[in-house]
Amino acid sequence: MKSVFARHGIPSKVRSDSGSQYVSAEFRQFAESWDSHTVSSPHYQQSNGLAERFVQSVKKMLSKSKQDGKDPYIAMLKYRNTPLENLDSPAQLLMNRRLRTTIPTIKNRLKPKCGNLKNTQRKMKQQKMNQKQYYDKSSKPLPELQPNDTIRFQHNPKGKWDQGTVVKIITLHTSLKHQKDKFSNETENIY
Repeated sequence: MKSVFARHGIPSKVRSDSGSQYVSAEFRQFAESWDSHTVSSPHYQQSNGLAERFVQSVKKMLSKSKQDGKDPYIAMLKYRNTPLENLDSPAQLLMNRRLRTTIPTIKNRLKPKCGNLKNTQRKMKQQKMNQKQYYDKSSKPLPELQPNDTIRFQHNPKGKWDQGTVVKIITLHTSLKHQKDKFSNETENIY
């Protein structure tokens, strides 16, 4: 991460899952000396959806490259130069320019061109709202639990499901609700 930060600058916030490499004492010390670190909910891929999707895409791309006997670095270069849905390519978003690839192109297309940050942020926010809308169409709120309701739960994320019974309902304390709302608002402002 130090080499990435040295090349592109220190991000205002590093967000990761709760993987063992991110909760070690060594990483905690690194995060404190360089800047802040926030973790998403462990074992809940939806909270870290963009990163999970990227990892899935890269794994698929690398396995196809290996299967076809192609250079994986060329595949990564092409991926970074391919425009995202309604946005510029990752290379354009990061470096304000297209990258030269094995496909011949006009030199003018490789020159740096400053993008419109506000426009990009607006498009990304719209994209998130659309994704939320599609997700909300098929999701339904869970019914309120009542004492003596039968439930199923896991002691650990990959363990077996056990049956249990609701003993009593505990509501969040007001200050905890405030912290939860504050965290929700902060995560909406991260791009």
